Formats: sequence, C-alpha cells, structure tokens
Amino acid sequence: MVRTLAVLSVVALSVSSARAACPVPEGADPALAQQSDEVRQAKVEQALATAGRDTTTWAWAWRASFLFTGTVQAGLLPGARSEADRIDLQLGMGKSVVAFGFALVTRLPAEKHHDTFTPAGPEPRSCAKLAELELRLRDDAIGERKGRHWFMHALSIAFNVGVGAVAWKLHGRVGSALFGVISGSAVGELRLFTQPLTANRAWDAYLHGESVTARRVTPWITVVPSGAMLGADLQL
Repeated sequence: MVRTLAVLSVVALSVSSARAACPVPEGADPALAQQSDEVRQAKVEQALATAGRDTTTWAWAWRASFLFTGTVQAGLLPGARSEADRIDLQLGMGKSVVAFGFALVTRLPAEKHHDTFTPAGPEPRSCAKLAELELRLRDDAIGERKGRHWFMHALSIAFNVGVGAVAWKLHGRVGSALFGVISGSAVGELRLFTQPLTANRAWDAYLHGESVTARRVTPWITVVPSGAMLGADLQL
C-alpha cells in the first residue's frame, strides 16, 4: 500500500511539472495552462518566425510590383502619342510612386519584428521572456487586423477617386479617368485582401492551446480543353 502511494505521488509530481509555471495570457483556454513553458515558447517563436516571413514576402512583392509599374510608365512617357496619353502616364507613374512609398512606410508589426527576431535557443527559459514573446505575437495579430480595417479600404478608394478627378479635370476624358479609378481601386483591394493573417490565426490557435502551424498556399492545376489552368488557394 505504501509503495502504491509512493508511485502515485511520483506520477502526480511529473504531471504537475509538465504544466505551465508561467501565467497564461488573459482570455486563454485552460488547455494552454496544461502545456509546459518550453512548449508554449517554442509555439510562439515558431508563430513569430512564420508570420514575419509571410508578411515580409507579401510586403516586398507588392513594393516591387509598384516600383516595376512606375518604371515601365516612366519608360513609356517619352514616346507618348498625345498630350492626353502623356498625362495618363504621368498620373499612373505618380500613383505607383505614392503606392510604393505608402507600402514602404506603413510596415506591419510582423515585418518590423521579423527584422529583429531571433529564437531564444537553448538558454534558460524565463516567464519574462515568454511574456515578451506572447505580447509581440499579440501585437502582430492586432497589426494584421488593422491592416485590413475598413479605413484602409476607404483610403485606397478615396486616393484613386482623387487621382481620377484630377485626370478628368486635366484633359476631360471621363472614360480614361473612370478606368483609372476602377483599376487602381481593384489593385488596392487585391493588395489588402492578400495581406497575410498568419499572426492573427496563430495567436487565436495559441490561446486555445492548439497548433499554430497551417498551410497557407495550396497550388492546383486543372486541365481544360485548350490546355491547363494553374492557380493557388490562399489561406490568408
């Protein structure tokens, strides 16, 4: 009987030691408190690295596209056939430059943190370090939600409408101005809707004690009578 109690005591102690010694974030499920601090910190570090990589790739892909578009428009400017075409190219180039600058200045927290983030490695874990990493992941998640806030959509559309109004006033071509508003707004919306939400999903999964990893891009190919279609499903 004494031996049985001793075995049960050892088991109880081992289970207790596997639980989190550090406090869990506010609003976390009880399941998170059942995980060790080492597991929790590894999850947060993995989520930060993945979110930073996804956001940085997305941001620089769009910056490169704006820079490329502006360069092409600048190259076409000397060969413009009419004054109206020259104005269209100038306005288009101006929009590309503004979009590039805006994308360069308005960096999401996940991208900023990615520039300075390094995994903790084998050094001793601490509750202060874990809390710092959790706060950073939470800030990244909040930043992603702000990046897709309705105000950002309204700002994009308002900017394109403003440029369209200028184009209309300068050379009176309603069709050209309307095309610029529609195409520019479509590009702006595409940029916003392709913004990753990696940190947001990881933070929500972390609070529920779940895995923070997930595939975000699934390529596909479909055979059609004239050939094949390539594409990808984005989990953003």
